[in-house]
Amino acid sequence: RSSTVAAQVTTGWRVTPEEAWLARAREASDFVLLRGRQPSVDAADAGEKVCAIWLRTMQSLQRKGTLREDRATWLDGHCPGWRGTEQAVFPHRKGPSLV
Repeated sequence: RSSTVAAQVTTGWRVTPEEAWLARAREASDFVLLRGRQPSVDAADAGEKVCAIWLRTMQSLQRKGTLREDRATWLDGHCPGWRGTEQAVFPHRKGPSLV
């Protein structure tokens, strides 16, 4: 999904800010649930790095009190650990999640 937003922009689709946010949120959720960890800003993979930067932005907005409550609630339900915990998302699992 990492190219969802880019594909929509390059093909001329009109993407609302809400659709763009949800696409990024789903990418972050997919990453966390499939890999069982938070993405890293130091990752060699560009998609992982973009995802990590986006999540850090959401964390910053949350700390400032400017992240919409519905978005924080969505992330709470779909992206475990997004608030910045350093613990493994699924510590009892070894390797990527098989969700």
